[in-house]
Amino acid sequence: MLEICGAGHTACFRCQAEDVVRVARLIRAALGEKA
Repeated sequence: MLEICGAGHTACFRCQAEDVVRVARLIRAALGEKA
């Protein structure tokens, strides 16, 4: 998912960084709900 961007080409570092931030927020939200 990180390798391919919405347009179907190899994602640039910016796209990957945005995905990482999005996933990190989801993980933090999930951990917050469990705690």
